[in-house]
Amino acid sequence: MKFNQKHVKWVVLAVIVLLLCILPWKKIAKTSVHQAGSTSGTQQTKSISDETDKDSMPAGTALTDTEKNQEQSQEKNQEQNQETGKAADSAAASSASSTTPADPPQMPTVVSDEYPYDIAKDRETFNSDLVDITVGDKLYMTQINDWFVNFKDYADKTVKIEGYYINFDNKYTFVGRSGPTCPYCTGGYVDFEFKTDQDLSSFTSLKTWISVTGILREGKSALSNGETTPFYYIEAMNVTKMDQPGVDPISD
Repeated sequence: MKFNQKHVKWVVLAVIVLLLCILPWKKIAKTSVHQAGSTSGTQQTKSISDETDKDSMPAGTALTDTEKNQEQSQEKNQEQNQETGKAADSAAASSASSTTPADPPQMPTVVSDEYPYDIAKDRETFNSDLVDITVGDKLYMTQINDWFVNFKDYADKTVKIEGYYINFDNKYTFVGRSGPTCPYCTGGYVDFEFKTDQDLSSFTSLKTWISVTGILREGKSALSNGETTPFYYIEAMNVTKMDQPGVDPISD
């Protein structure tokens, strides 16, 4: 078959048209495939990157956040504990200040002494030959201590006792001797108070040896706090200065 020039032209034209139609579609398909592949690759890359970041993240990063939370919690607890401690200290100080007395209690002092018996009147009926108890050199301290401890057993008994004349503050007069410690006695001596209406101005305290005869009595002292307390003494019917002193110190 032989083609003329006219037929060749139509064939060439058809081929050109066909090429023009095919080439744009290839370009579009290629571009679409490229974009799809590019998007998928980006997503995959991003996903891999995320996983890589997660996997490659140092363990210390997560622990740092936890430690920060722990530190914040510890700091908060410390602040609360400090506040609680301050409140407790304040309460304790307040309690201590409210319960601690400002000043120690003061011991009451003796305001006055009452000797309730009339010596001159009692002397009129007193018999010096009838003596219930004579305190000798033996058991001197023992007998005096027992007067203090069990006075109800000795009240109104007639007694006779020797020892040094002892004067305290020119107010109180005692008869006694030196010796062992006497828990109820006065001035470091084993002694007992007596009250008399006689003139004792010629006696010298701790030098004059005397003999006292009289009756065991109970007196009363008024205290500065308004209370009263009893005391014991000899209502002296006779006080005599002796020429020679007796045993001193005593041992019992």
